[in-house]
Amino acid sequence: MAEPRPYSTKVKTARNILTTISHCSSPFISTFLLIHLSAPVLANLGGSSLSGQVMILGREYYQTPFGEAFLVLGPMALHSLSGVAKRLLDTIFPPTASMPASSLVEGQKNEPPKKAKRRWPSLLTLTAYPLIPLFTLHFITHRGIPASPASPLHSSELDFEFVKFHLQHYPKLSWFLYGSLLALTLIHGVEGAVVVWNRYYPSVLGRLKQSGKAKWTRLAAMLVGVAGPVVSGMWMISRELPMVFPDMLKRFERVLSIVYRV
Repeated sequence: MAEPRPYSTKVKTARNILTTISHCSSPFISTFLLIHLSAPVLANLGGSSLSGQVMILGREYYQTPFGEAFLVLGPMALHSLSGVAKRLLDTIFPPTASMPASSLVEGQKNEPPKKAKRRWPSLLTLTAYPLIPLFTLHFITHRGIPASPASPLHSSELDFEFVKFHLQHYPKLSWFLYGSLLALTLIHGVEGAVVVWNRYYPSVLGRLKQSGKAKWTRLAAMLVGVAGPVVSGMWMISRELPMVFPDMLKRFERVLSIVYRV
């Protein structure tokens, strides 16, 4: 069996750079999510009408030429690519269990470094990879196709009536896609926030526990406190009657048929 490659200083430096890129891009993604998810939450108060108005205000942040490229898609791409690159780096150059040279006896100094025990992937990692295809599908459906010149629906015409149509005509699929994307995003965000806190701010309020009861309590609070209002808002939207002309409903169907046919 081939010996593990040495975990050199260059590899450590590259890994630290990728980690920093991943952490620095996180606040931009969090800001986008706060704005984006506030629209369905407010459907609990004013239905799809209020949600649509909030969404239009949010687009001033994340759908301008600068905002979409540098405040949303750019940070998301950097976050995803840096995470994948770091995983590949750890696969090619697995961390080694090293000991100071002064503590080794003469016979041990010439021995190759022992490979560190491989641990099970963390919840942060397990939620990251499914998010890539889920977000890609969500982006294609709600932004990519409507932004295309050949699209039957223009981006400016896309509001929560489209979400309502999706929920009413493809209930099982749409609830699965929206629910999975929401749950995985929140879990990944909470786990990532703990990692960032423990790395940069442990002296403020101490380190946060990353396992045990504290971890699951934190996740449950996030899912109930954030996912709950979002899901209930979407449920309120799904119970409303369509408020668009039949021609627009046909165009909604054409957009979704493009996505699900592909």
